[in-house]
Amino acid sequence: MNSNLLNSNGGATYQDAIKIAVILTIMAYFTVFMPLWGLEAVEAEPIKFCYDTIQFVGASVATQFVVLSGLVKYTQPKKEEDKNPS
Repeated sequence: MNSNLLNSNGGATYQDAIKIAVILTIMAYFTVFMPLWGLEAVEAEPIKFCYDTIQFVGASVATQFVVLSGLVKYTQPKKEEDKNPS
């Protein structure tokens, strides 16, 4: 991934938003979700663990993408026609 998250026009893109959402979800999975499950709990209820994992990852990616895509709008440069309304 490019260390400069801004595109050549100076604004972030929706691809940048989804990349960051996935990175944040991976971090949250290991720091928030996994500590709630011990090895014994995973072994005792593997189906519930898989269901909860899918639910957590799906909700986390979706929520973070919506928030970050809203921020993308504010980082994109304005078009000339938007700057000078007639």
